[in-house]
Formats: sequence, structure tokens, C-alpha cells
Amino acid sequence: DLACKLENMGADTICIKDMANLLLPFDAYSLVKALKAKVSVPIHLHTHNTTGTGEMTYLMAIQAGVDIIDTALSPLANGTSQPATEAMVATLQGTERDTGLDLRELQRLDNYWSDVRLRYENFDHGLKNPTTDIYRYEIPGGQYTNLQPQGEALGLGHRFNEVKEMYRTVNLMLGDIIKV
Repeated sequence: DLACKLENMGADTICIKDMANLLLPFDAYSLVKALKAKVSVPIHLHTHNTTGTGEMTYLMAIQAGVDIIDTALSPLANGTSQPATEAMVATLQGTERDTGLDLRELQRLDNYWSDVRLRYENFDHGLKNPTTDIYRYEIPGGQYTNLQPQGEALGLGHRFNEVKEMYRTVNLMLGDIIKV
């Protein structure tokens, strides 16, 4: 209903923002399928890969007809960022949703950004692996990336699980607010 109202108000795209990577693949399929049946504007899905389901979520959304997905080049992808561009390009090659992007050219960009990322290694305190505790805490990627070093700066690094639990408690006390 909200998507229909937005389209009637003049929206030219409906964007599903899943900054914490909470949208599971089969739910993405159902949601996109339902939206495509009701609105005529393009459907745009933005997810991160914090829980490790980002590429699967995108693939199911693509199967349901999503028009736009957001990705990041591999050196900057995954964890609290978006799924990798190259994974989606390779997955879609030879299908009706082929992006037309050249993996060799993307590799040239990867080489550059891999080198740049190494130079910022001392500042990279983000998640190194997917984490399913996001399903409990619902912390968006960028907030998670900032919360951990902030906790460490306050001397609470060893109590990060308690910090996340307090984040959840306060969020629920405030009415499960929209975070992004």
C-alpha cells in the first residue's frame, strides 16, 4: 500500500533499504514479487552483506524482477558493505539479466582499490566475517562499523557484546526506531 501511495505521489522509483542485511532471500523474493505486481516504477534493492546473505538476497530479488541492486567492488565489499559487484556480474553472465560488464576490466579496478585499502588498514576495524547477531541487534552496517571502535575508544572493547545488547535495549525502549 505504501509503495502504491508513493507512486501515486510521483515517486519514480521504490527503494528497499536493508542497511543491516536483515532481509532474507525468500522474503526478498516475496517482497519484490508483490511490489512488481502493484507498481509500475522500478524497484531498487539496497542491502549490505553483514549477515552473509547479501548475494543470495540479491539473486532471489533478481528472480522476482528487481530492477536495480547496489554493489561494491570486491576490495570494498562485504561485511558491513554491499555484496561484491564481481560476484553478481559473474552470476548473471549469459542470462537475460547479464550486466554486460567485463570481469577483466573490473579486475583492473579491484587491483587499484586493493592497494588503496591496504593503505587504510590501520583504520579498518569493521567486521571481517559475517555475523548473525545482527538479526538480534538490527544494527545497520555503517553504525556497526562505527560502534565497535567507539566502544574501544571508551574502554569498552572487551564488553562489546554488552554494548550491542544495550543498543538493542535502548532501541526497543524508543519504539524500534528507523535507523537509516
